[in-house]
Amino acid sequence: MSTHRWGVSFELRDPFPSMPVLKTLFETRIERETYDWGRRAGRKAALFQYTLSGDYRYADERGESALPPGTAFLVPYDDRRYRYWLPKGWPGMTVLWCHLDGQAAHAHAVEMKRRHGGVYRLERSAPILRKLLSFDRGEVRTLRMGVAENYRLASELFAALLETKERQKTVDASERLIERALQVLGDEPAKLYKAGELARKIEVSREHLCRVFRQRLRASPYEFIVRQKIDLARIDLRHGNDRIQEISRRYGFTSPVQFTTLFRRITGLAPRDDRGIRGGAPES
Repeated sequence: MSTHRWGVSFELRDPFPSMPVLKTLFETRIERETYDWGRRAGRKAALFQYTLSGDYRYADERGESALPPGTAFLVPYDDRRYRYWLPKGWPGMTVLWCHLDGQAAHAHAVEMKRRHGGVYRLERSAPILRKLLSFDRGEVRTLRMGVAENYRLASELFAALLETKERQKTVDASERLIERALQVLGDEPAKLYKAGELARKIEVSREHLCRVFRQRLRASPYEFIVRQKIDLARIDLRHGNDRIQEISRRYGFTSPVQFTTLFRRITGLAPRDDRGIRGGAPES
């Protein structure tokens, strides 16, 4: 069973055939085990569906995905490879969905699915969602709308979905860069890398490396490396009997003086004092 909580059918005067058209917009409560699948051969349009509450499943040629609140899918109407369903015994879901008509809307959906798949994450606070939800009047109605305003809504929806994928690519690339940097640091614990040296090692620019570290780790590469080494040195001081000179050499510091200076800057204590507080063996 499905129930429309509200909906809008948009009437446009003389729409451009080359533009995507936001044709219908509905908020619907769905409570049946299997609801829909791609079967509209020949219709040049796209379907966008966003989960407001509940949870259900989506599948296409890339596999199966969960669709909890904050997720959506965008598919061409004539794509027979997608389907979505509410598993048996699940309590139901509420979705915001719209039809985007026309060859342009269909072409957008085809290309976006080819490049990014059908599933997207979109915050409920996203401007385009706030605009779409603002059409709620608690009833199903018809609304006349200018071509420019309608085109703006359709274009903003496509753009918002693309932006989520572009942001995710940036995050993924940053995480891979940091993973590579951490692997290098882990492989050479006895070297105290500076930012330029580490950047050359992983084949990126120094500026890009510093920017990613500050964005993701809230520190410059050198600050992060020194703090990480001091943390490891503190473990050795607390639980071992190695001399300070040996510990400083182990983690790539040029001398016990450099090690002590940086240790004091980060912890507020000299290595000898930290060892005494933590109960390690006293320095002879």
